Amino acid sequence: MTNSAIIKQATFASAILFVCLFAGCSHATALLTWDWNDGTTQGWLGSSDQSNLGGKFLATNFGNGSLQMFGPVFHRPVVAELATISFDITITRYSTVTSPAGLTYARLQLNPQSPCPPACPQQQILYWNLDLSNLAFDQTRTFSLSMKNASSINPDAPLPDFARFDLIFADPQFDSNTSSGLLDNFIVSAPDTAIDIPALGPSQLVLMAALMLLVAWRFSRR
Repeated sequence: MTNSAIIKQATFASAILFVCLFAGCSHATALLTWDWNDGTTQGWLGSSDQSNLGGKFLATNFGNGSLQMFGPVFHRPVVAELATISFDITITRYSTVTSPAGLTYARLQLNPQSPCPPACPQQQILYWNLDLSNLAFDQTRTFSLSMKNASSINPDAPLPDFARFDLIFADPQFDSNTSSGLLDNFIVSAPDTAIDIPALGPSQLVLMAALMLLVAWRFSRR
């Protein structure tokens, strides 16, 4: 191996080390995943009916005041405090508005397993408002939400041990409507533990220099 090649590889290795030291090296781990690629509804329910359409969850509503998508119950502590929730939503029709932008009530909620009431006054509910502005029918929008940025109902109450995700869409008056929507790629993920060194002191600089020399020596022996 030439000296030039050695220097290039050592420089590359050093760059990776710098990134890890200053920014932290981590990747996300999926905690819960629903992608509907198996042709089923995977335990999700719609306001009036539900089905699988082309590998996506289809929820339909006939006459209720909102279009809702109810997820299956899971053990809530599996959702880490630093988790991220991402999904793709498509409103295909809603009879009382001219576009999904008119659905001023659009939320993802983390609800207790038990119906509300009476469980709600004793248990905390987390929710995220969803921005549907400038969204057209049959247009997909991807959302990425953080647990740490959730709003709360009954914030002084404990979080439920068993919970479910619910998506709710409604016009300002919650008028009776005929509506449908698609949901796909619903993933709850959490970052793995990262290397986090906010400031480098003398001992860290010495260690980093030693590691860089070790990398260069290792490649020089090839």
